Amino acid sequence: CVTTMAPAVQNEDTKETKQNGDSDNTSSESATFDAIDENEMEKYERRAKRMIGRWAGVRGPSRKNVAPSEEFLTRDEGAETDEDVIVEPAKPIPVHARCDVLVVGGGPSGLSAALAARRAGADVILMEKFGCFGGVITTVGMETIAWYRYEGCVDSEGIGVEMERLAASMGGTIKWPYNESECLDADFFKVVADHLVRTSGIRPLLHSYAVDVIMEDDTIKGIIMESKSGRSALLAHRVIDCTGDADVAYFAGAEYRKTKKDEMMGVTT
Repeated sequence: CVTTMAPAVQNEDTKETKQNGDSDNTSSESATFDAIDENEMEKYERRAKRMIGRWAGVRGPSRKNVAPSEEFLTRDEGAETDEDVIVEPAKPIPVHARCDVLVVGGGPSGLSAALAARRAGADVILMEKFGCFGGVITTVGMETIAWYRYEGCVDSEGIGVEMERLAASMGGTIKWPYNESECLDADFFKVVADHLVRTSGIRPLLHSYAVDVIMEDDTIKGIIMESKSGRSALLAHRVIDCTGDADVAYFAGAEYRKTKKDEMMGVTT
């Protein structure tokens, strides 16, 4: 079987069309760059230069200690006013559980707080909005706890190091090549976290969101949570906010700072 390939033929019309298309693309790119003013371009160039310098290990000049433009708000002050609202009728909310210490948020800080409280003899509930404990380790994939552990650094020990060593003993890590840390297997750390919770006697509560607080004067007596079962209350002598966003503090009316949008940092994990 013989296949004959016809030579590519390009007539003048085709060439002209292609040239026009190239010209259009160039014009479009030019228009895009023209839309960026000189000040913006200089800002991006400075950022790119700093980034390349960091990659190369160059220590740049210290930044000016300029206070950001911020405003101080509380929950009520920061709420957006909207006339299109409804008033929810009053109804009884069942008490799901009572405990000595309620830790809201089951990431590394929440696990550490719950373990410390439990080892001190408290009856502890650890509540998490996702279906697993571990926070940024298990849900984001941040697989090194002690990434800072380089020559000259002194490790403070503690529960974080305990987590790392336990994960290594259970076969859930790989040796980090650049220092003495262990690179965690993010998915396997769910097993490690469950082991810590179960063996310590902490009461786990997953798939549950904190949506409000129960206040008595200026004291937080518990939280209102929501899950697939609806709304219910958790009452505790102490509530520890490990949400990562200070949700409980916000619901309780604590003052917070809000930076102007154009001065905010970019979103990180």
